[in-house]
Amino acid sequence: MNLEDLEKRLEKVGSDIGQRLEEISQRLDDHLSGKGSTGGASSESQVPQRRGYSTPFWGVALVVIGVILLGNHFDWFDLQIPVIPTALIILGCYLILENR
Repeated sequence: MNLEDLEKRLEKVGSDIGQRLEEISQRLDDHLSGKGSTGGASSESQVPQRRGYSTPFWGVALVVIGVILLGNHFDWFDLQIPVIPTALIILGCYLILENR
């Protein structure tokens, strides 16, 4: 076996690997974009729609949490319950109920 035969074989193996990687990449793109076959399902996959970020919910939530933290630091609240964990629990319950 000479050096030229080895180079030809390496080029063939390299091109085969490149073709396989392109096929895998194409399959992955088709699968992720919903174009691939889904086993009898319609071609239009039902991708869940993302919620728009145009609502001011998170801004308001961060402001409320900030006011609670600041008020707790300056002893504005004379409560016997821990304010921050209570606020986080209420916020979590609200998010769970909103996403049902």
